[in-house]
Amino acid sequence: MNDHAFKLAAPDNSRVLSKPRVEGLTMMMDAGLPLGAQRDWLGFIAPFVDMVKLVTGTAALYPEAYLREKLSLYREHDIKPFIGGNFLENVFAQKGFDGAEALFTECRSLGIEAIEVSDTVVPIATEDRLALMKLAQEIGLHAHAEVGSKLDETSTDKIQYEIELLMDAGAHIITVEGAELMQDGVPNTVLCEQISTRFDQQKILFELCGPWLKGTHNWEAFAVMRFLVETFGAHVNIGNALPEMVVEIEAQRRGLNE
Repeated sequence: MNDHAFKLAAPDNSRVLSKPRVEGLTMMMDAGLPLGAQRDWLGFIAPFVDMVKLVTGTAALYPEAYLREKLSLYREHDIKPFIGGNFLENVFAQKGFDGAEALFTECRSLGIEAIEVSDTVVPIATEDRLALMKLAQEIGLHAHAEVGSKLDETSTDKIQYEIELLMDAGAHIITVEGAELMQDGVPNTVLCEQISTRFDQQKILFELCGPWLKGTHNWEAFAVMRFLVETFGAHVNIGNALPEMVVEIEAQRRGLNE
């Protein structure tokens, strides 16, 4: 990767390309990539991706052997796969803590190291989310705790309160829901700046919004991405990148997208 074309462009080489990284993380979404497409994408973008989220309930649609092969392929590229929070929300709503425990146990048996704990679509009481985090940790999973909602705008004060609470509960990383980062067609600068000022940037991952949110357009995800890098630098953690966005995010991080 260092012997790149167009050497006159001189990308910012302060960007750490060796993994595991502790900052400047990029989290990619896998919404059902077939193995062939996954191999093709990773053949180029793997150095720029740190985590991958198996979104909604897609992990339950794969034959087990197929899913194990997908997970192994990510690990071969030093990319950590985890289960997205909407899957847990639905399991918990239908089957409670017993269902959550079964889900966590199966994650461990598959070699998945982390699960996202959220209530972005299905409301889950704060005490239950904390209990789910504790249960996941007891079973041996990292808890990626998410704050914010896909359906309603959450106050900045509430989001910061929840971040503090979830950090104290041992969250491995805190994800800020992408729907909260865009207001009336422009990035929510107040929320992002207050979070970045108050909390350790290495522990915060800002999600991008996208067309899976009602009334959201692709250009808004790119606007949020550019705002985050321009405001907080190349070392900001960014999530919910579609595979086709990963290279542009990396170009923005390395000063090639001015």
